[in-house]
Amino acid sequence: MHSFIKLNYISMIYALVFLIPAELLLNAYRIQRLTQWSFGTVNTISLILSLAVLLAGSIFLYRLTQKTWNGRKIKYWTALIWFPYFILFTQLFALLFPITNRGDMAGSGSGLILLGWLAAYPFYILLLNLFNP
Repeated sequence: MHSFIKLNYISMIYALVFLIPAELLLNAYRIQRLTQWSFGTVNTISLILSLAVLLAGSIFLYRLTQKTWNGRKIKYWTALIWFPYFILFTQLFALLFPITNRGDMAGSGSGLILLGWLAAYPFYILLLNLFNP
């Protein structure tokens, strides 16, 4: 039971590491409107923050997985369990911060990029766990 709880905590962190860049991508127009920055500045800052979250999250999760499971096969389940938490956190974000201005809606290209990220992220998690002793 203790391993199951740890598995869920680590899966939640994987979901948060994916959620932050996804929300930055989808809310670029809202960030631009609220900060009055140019769209290029918003994109640059979002890209830098997204890469920083992905890098720091990967290092943190690599070390946490290594410390928690030390080579056990249960760590591979995080490639599946992160997704329900991502959906939960996305719904919670949408509930707490609803879009009230129609101009803040993300374009269709953002959705396609997000679908590509969603398809690749489980493989990224598997690779991160595969190279973890």
